[in-house]
Amino acid sequence: MHRYFFDVSGIRSHLRGHSHFTGIQRVVIMIASRTAKLVGRENTFFCYVDYRSGVVKSICLDSISDLDLINPSTLGRILGIRTSERYLAPILKYRKKPIKYYFYRTMLDIYSIINWKKPFQRFGISIYNWRSMRKMRKNNVNIKPQDIKTSSSNSNIIILLDSSWNEACCRAYEDLSMSNFVIYTMVHDLIPINTPQFVPINITIKFDIWINSSSRYTTKYISNSHYTKNDLIKYFASKQIDIPIYCVPLAQEFVVGENRNNISVNYDMDSYHTNIDENIRSVSSYPYVLFVGTLETRKNVWRMAQAWDRLRHLRGVTVPRLILVGRPGWRNSEFNDLMSGTSNLYGWIEVINSPNDNELEYLYKNCEFAIQVSLFEGWGLPVGEALSYGKTCVVANTTSLPEVGGDLVEYCDPQSVDSIEAACTKLIRDVDYRRSLEERIRNTRLRSWKDVASDMIMKIG
Repeated sequence: MHRYFFDVSGIRSHLRGHSHFTGIQRVVIMIASRTAKLVGRENTFFCYVDYRSGVVKSICLDSISDLDLINPSTLGRILGIRTSERYLAPILKYRKKPIKYYFYRTMLDIYSIINWKKPFQRFGISIYNWRSMRKMRKNNVNIKPQDIKTSSSNSNIIILLDSSWNEACCRAYEDLSMSNFVIYTMVHDLIPINTPQFVPINITIKFDIWINSSSRYTTKYISNSHYTKNDLIKYFASKQIDIPIYCVPLAQEFVVGENRNNISVNYDMDSYHTNIDENIRSVSSYPYVLFVGTLETRKNVWRMAQAWDRLRHLRGVTVPRLILVGRPGWRNSEFNDLMSGTSNLYGWIEVINSPNDNELEYLYKNCEFAIQVSLFEGWGLPVGEALSYGKTCVVANTTSLPEVGGDLVEYCDPQSVDSIEAACTKLIRDVDYRRSLEERIRNTRLRSWKDVASDMIMKIG
């Protein structure tokens, strides 16, 4: 039986500065967790490069619960990262007022100890929910990572789904490749090479060095879409690199994180959305279209905003607002100037920074439709996530995005504001057409993370 090691060096770096997973971290966790279900947790490991020692360390997934896998705070501690406390959902509205946050947290802890249930009603939860949440954060993590070589068997496969682009990782994996380890590297896109105008120049240089270095230890490459595979074939041909490439498309599925698992069977908290920040809950008081992704030039947010400046003048229909969910990105001055100069397009656009998984699920469930008109993608996770909630999308007709959207979405030319406007207008005005797409989605078997893991195992052995 093979032993599968999934590199999480990138996740460790991410969790040093963030309390939520983004798309790439979810990809790693979901493929690893689904692989564990297929081949056994005892044969599935996380591994990472310890930069101080240069040793690759490993942790068997049979020592990590499913709940801890999707909990950024707990997983960070398991991986040796001291993460900041995850905000507790009932008092999330105080996250920017730390004195109030810790005051109410302390008071609710006291009320829980003395079994006084009434104060919890103010926060829309039961005392049982609170105790469950607090217990989650007080659990001690006592898992000691091992040198990967002590966890190895006669057949070891290392899968680099989110490789850190640094020399230490390349040295460590090159060393292991000369031992009894077979290494597969996933490439999600060649954006820094093919469209360097969308990233800082140092990213292009760093990526180019990394992908060439990776050929020294990679047995086979994995692409996340056929589009990326074709890009990779062309790039390797120009470098005289001859290494096989397998395509394993990603999923059309979203997996909710930790807070859903905190809900007590004694109280249906989800019915009242009390685990959702009030500002996010208030978004659904008016129809909206949802964008999810980093707010950067490549995501085409400026053209989206231009389209909405036109759409807000439509007559005879209720025009939805545009909700943009994501952290600020680079090279986005035109969009930022437009937002600041028009007070977020006079209230027609709202930006939500880093919601947790439950809040993101809430936004997907309640939107009219989603929009993803990126100028370049390697896959397009938000399109698949929207489909998993039965929502159609306005999608760019370029790069990998048609592989995700299929015949379930409305396409547009991302370079044309006219085309973006026309596609959105069609879904806004023609409700019957939008409902027909939603019906088609319901009758379509969407690709799951289990499918992804199964395909990957089949192709790599």
